[in-house]
Amino acid sequence: MQATEAAIGRYRTAFENGTIDDRTCGERIRDLTARLTQLTARRDDLTDLLNSRPQPPSLATLDRLRSDQGRVLDRGTPGQRKAVIESHVAEIETRGRC
Repeated sequence: MQATEAAIGRYRTAFENGTIDDRTCGERIRDLTARLTQLTARRDDLTDLLNSRPQPPSLATLDRLRSDQGRVLDRGTPGQRKAVIESHVAEIETRGRC
């Protein structure tokens, strides 16, 4: 956005100094202003996404996950069991003597 704003400023300065005609300057400033509007809208959308809180999963989704995990722990391969356990454990810390 800063680069687009700076470009608009340069075109205005060139027009004021008489080094560029109004037709060329006007067209380019319109293009840059449209781009700036798009960039601002995208920034605002991304800011809204960052500030919005995710919705918690539904009870049905939690029940299905619990059931699926139980089935994997009961009947899954060792690799599948390991994956389920690792998805729930962030860190294991030991204290004292091992």
